Amino acid sequence: MRQELELLKELQVLDTRCRDLELMQRRHPQSIAEARRELEAKRNALDQLKQASITLQKTVDAKYLNLKEIEAKIEKVVTQLNQTKTNKEYSALLSQKGADEADKSRLEDEILILMGKVEDAKKEAQATAQKFEREKKASEESLRKAEEEMKSSQAQIAELKAQRDRLKGQVPPEWVEPYERLLHRRDGVALVGALRRVPEARSAEMTEVWVCQGCFMNLTMQTITLLITSDKPVFCKSCGCMLYLEGLPEQVESK
Repeated sequence: MRQELELLKELQVLDTRCRDLELMQRRHPQSIAEARRELEAKRNALDQLKQASITLQKTVDAKYLNLKEIEAKIEKVVTQLNQTKTNKEYSALLSQKGADEADKSRLEDEILILMGKVEDAKKEAQATAQKFEREKKASEESLRKAEEEMKSSQAQIAELKAQRDRLKGQVPPEWVEPYERLLHRRDGVALVGALRRVPEARSAEMTEVWVCQGCFMNLTMQTITLLITSDKPVFCKSCGCMLYLEGLPEQVESK
């Protein structure tokens, strides 16, 4: 294989590695931001659970105050019953006492139900808080690693670009210029192999074929011959990629 193609193969390897690292660099800020948004959403959900528990407890406290007021009313009515002098007044106070005791009983039932809800809400908030702390720790560790990878990839990209500049200087312009045009036009892939494929059945009518690894279309024998004999870059007629030969040139020459 020509020395220019060997250099371009090395250059393509560097460019591919650099492109992959740059893609990762672009994805990292998005993934980091998404992880932070998810963690914040979980924190907000936990805060809402805590607030719900506090609100329920306040409701219970308010009902306890109402219960104390009703109990005080009942005590007052009992005192008045002991002091009443007429049957009519006694009946009215007794009726009032019955109504207050019914209110007290209903309120006590409501308090018991609410206390159960408070207990459940506190347990749920506690379990969620413990889960959140575990997820927060894991998320912070992932974020730390992601930021470290970003810094590491930045250093790797800088080193790869330095290697690329040194290697590029060794390639003649008539080879490197079309390579770089293709590199930008074809999303970082400019140079691909022409791969030799031989049919499994040797007696088959189909002879061996050569395939472009850029578009996987068959290459003509004229193109393969040019790859062996030409002192200029050879391109795939289907996808336009610059080609190099993967296979045994002597077998092509014999054909």
